[in-house]
Amino acid sequence: MCIRDREYESWVASKGYKMRDIGTLIQETLCVKEAEELEHIRKSGLLSVAFEKKFVEEVEKIIDEDQKVKHSDISRKIEMLLDNSVQMVIIEKNLNIEKSFVDLAYAPIIQSGGKYDLKPQATSDDNILSYDTIILSVASKYHGYNTNIVRSLFIDPTPDQKATYNTLLHAQELLIQSLRPGVVLKDVYNKVIEFLKSKDANLIEKLIAYLGFGIGLEFKENNLTVNAKCEKVLEAGMVFNAVIGVNGLTTSKGKSYAVMIADTVVIRDEEHNEVVTKGLSKKYDDISYSLTENDEPASTSTKPNHATGQQGSHATKAKAKAPVESARDGARKLRSDIRGRNENEELARKGHQNELLKRKEEEIIERWRRGNLISSKKDNKMALQEISSYRSPADFPKGLKPNQINIDSKNSSILVPIFGQLVPFHISVLKNVTKAEEGKTTALRLNFHIPGGSSTLSNLKFPEVKNTSTVYIKELSFKSTNTAAMSNLYKEIRDLQKNVRQQTNERIDHNELKEQDSIILMKGTKPTLPGVMTRPVLSGKKSFGTLECHQNGLRFQTKKGEKLDLIFNNIRFSFFQPGEGDMTVLLHFHLKTPVIIGKKKTYDIQFYCEAGNIAEDIDFRRRARDDYDEIELEEREREAIRKLNQEFSNFVKQVQTVSKDRCSFEQPYKDLGFYGSPNKSNVFLMPTDKCLVNLTETPYFILALEDVEIAHFERVHYRLKNFDFTFVFKDYNKSVVRINAIPTEYLEKIKSWLDTVDILFFEGSKNLNWTDLLAHIRKKPESFIKDGGWRILQENDDEDEENEDELADDDSEFQAEDDEDGDSDISDDPD
Repeated sequence: MCIRDREYESWVASKGYKMRDIGTLIQETLCVKEAEELEHIRKSGLLSVAFEKKFVEEVEKIIDEDQKVKHSDISRKIEMLLDNSVQMVIIEKNLNIEKSFVDLAYAPIIQSGGKYDLKPQATSDDNILSYDTIILSVASKYHGYNTNIVRSLFIDPTPDQKATYNTLLHAQELLIQSLRPGVVLKDVYNKVIEFLKSKDANLIEKLIAYLGFGIGLEFKENNLTVNAKCEKVLEAGMVFNAVIGVNGLTTSKGKSYAVMIADTVVIRDEEHNEVVTKGLSKKYDDISYSLTENDEPASTSTKPNHATGQQGSHATKAKAKAPVESARDGARKLRSDIRGRNENEELARKGHQNELLKRKEEEIIERWRRGNLISSKKDNKMALQEISSYRSPADFPKGLKPNQINIDSKNSSILVPIFGQLVPFHISVLKNVTKAEEGKTTALRLNFHIPGGSSTLSNLKFPEVKNTSTVYIKELSFKSTNTAAMSNLYKEIRDLQKNVRQQTNERIDHNELKEQDSIILMKGTKPTLPGVMTRPVLSGKKSFGTLECHQNGLRFQTKKGEKLDLIFNNIRFSFFQPGEGDMTVLLHFHLKTPVIIGKKKTYDIQFYCEAGNIAEDIDFRRRARDDYDEIELEEREREAIRKLNQEFSNFVKQVQTVSKDRCSFEQPYKDLGFYGSPNKSNVFLMPTDKCLVNLTETPYFILALEDVEIAHFERVHYRLKNFDFTFVFKDYNKSVVRINAIPTEYLEKIKSWLDTVDILFFEGSKNLNWTDLLAHIRKKPESFIKDGGWRILQENDDEDEENEDELADDDSEFQAEDDEDGDSDISDDPD
């Protein structure tokens, strides 16, 4: 004891004061809840029911698909719903709550397999889920107020399990009814015990030590424990977790099991108490399932099996994909007849796609009549006639060496000897140069761009060839024994090409740039988001600063005083991606016209914050990395990411208000996401309301759905583990975008998403040569329309289905075209 503590105790003793533990007094004060507290508890109860339903659905799915999953993994998946922004938005809207005040009192608990711990501090172990008796426990918090719900599920129960459960269910109903104002808690306990004795005395010794406890800001209010000793008198406004738990039971087949039922109850003056977790049924018929074949005669079961369309047919555990009702005990069917549901969805989807096809045909015809079927893309290519090295031979530089290749960097030209004369060529018409050693000689080969060749790498536009006698030089070769001189020429030509290409790109970038409006600063208090970083950086390795919202745009200002303005009318898409797993929260803006950052144009600007750094800053102390510290670190990280999500979310709402929805943010739907390779690496792509995006890996991928004409699934075959996915744009001058190597498991999900957003799609077993197909459409649009437009892809799909069995491997008779620059990042140029 320190000196200060001894001095304090001496002072207390000198005054004659007595020390008392005020913990009990505080608990007494918190026993009866006020109206506002009860409202929080009701919403907390709705949350507990919502999470428990998700828990039950996940278990049913696992049983449906006969999976082998650990208890801990199931628990973690339910717990991660807190970090699933899509699910939380749905819960927020459905329950009319604020998701920022939502939490779990403990990690969801799932137990099965004959080993059960019915204490609130129990945890989900690493054992595989057993298809027997399953106990699911969830406790939610809203504004800090706790509620609890527990349900027991029975798989292939025996008749004695049914009898025991119904007895315990009636005991819990009696418990809830007996919690009335003016009643002593021990009398409630004794009443329930007498009921159980009259039904089955053997249950008493297996009963847990209490029948419930008070609940509120504290998960367990110890002064309100429902047991044989508590003499507390009940009052209206108290809230209880009414629990019936029995452990160590044995079925008629000798298998151990337990039963637990819990609900959160508000005591009222009215005739009946309020059960705030009543939203999930606990009737035996709703929590029991049958996976084994029915031993009763067929005549006793007349309910149809929706999965097979037959009567009296029952699924075995080995075929637990379509479990059905048991006529013997009325056990309800598991969640869905997967096969039947999928068939119905497929028929509905095909019908909708046929409607979309008819609409697309009408739209194409209408666009053709208006003269804008082939959208005109701004052409930045130079006409060949506009390129010249010199006006006349008099402009040739002085001191040229005859019979040698000369480089004129000033005029971006090379002069080559042809029949004793130096002939100039502008470097823009040169496709590439190669060097080869041939014994004692060195050869240089100059390859030129020609009409009909691979001119996509050039900025040349060739004139139409009307005279068949017109000749273009394709290549020139030169040899010399002076290896050093040839090597220098090779390097000089390559450097000149690089410089001219850079100058051309800068010219194109300058033509695309449009002067933005000046930002109008907001006086007084304005929405701000401090401590964020930006990509691309304004200078250095990282740019830290504050993002501010003003009257007509956003301003990012670093600590160095650097500024970056984004005007609302130049923002095409805005995205808010909360931190879910990757610990990064970000705002992303895709612009209509690019801005220059670090001498480079960019259409995409991102502001982000990494929650991991914040979590580490909460506590700098180094401690042993035991299990407790790991859990504490995870909790700190989770708290940090929630705080960041809330800060970013508040800023987004304020920006939308100030901009009057001129800057409206979209949020990616993680549940609809899938893996694929739109560029060189495999990334996770997620749909938003208007786009398909990947905002975490560079180069960013942003595809506007409004620009899409059709989508085409390629290499779809039952023998292949993945497929490709191509988007064709309404602008037929624009190259298609292909996403490669998508796992087959995402196929149906992507089809459903496309159908939902009214995008017409087709499917085939081969990769198509879209370059040639689009070129044909641009050249002969009348023929394209006459042939039914995109209906030709549907006919090809039908042929592919007929010939599917002939496919022995994933080779295609159509070669997929590759981007010549190896980069298909479409977000850099939305036009």
